[in-house]
Amino acid sequence: MSKEDFRWGPIARGLYTGLIWATVVIGFTYPFWLVHYLALLLFLGFALRPLLAGSGLYAIYGNIVEAFGAWRWRKRIAKRRQEIASKQRDAPYRHKRVKDPRLPKNW
Repeated sequence: MSKEDFRWGPIARGLYTGLIWATVVIGFTYPFWLVHYLALLLFLGFALRPLLAGSGLYAIYGNIVEAFGAWRWRKRIAKRRQEIASKQRDAPYRHKRVKDPRLPKNW
């Protein structure tokens, strides 16, 4: 997997930036947590990306997202095909001058 395949999204970048800015608050309010918090930030900043890319978890996640997107697209296309078939089936009845007695009342 090349470096270009793996990119953090805007939400992840925003959260990480917020965590960096929250370091000051954590340092003043909970100074005994500061060392652990900085270790977490270093892990998230430098070690998480190679871990996800090297273990293949990112590729698995990408395949799952792609399969779900394809499933949603197939479902949308099937629904649209059904709508078109329904309109074609009903077209002769809708444009008649004489009402067909087999049709419902408010057709």
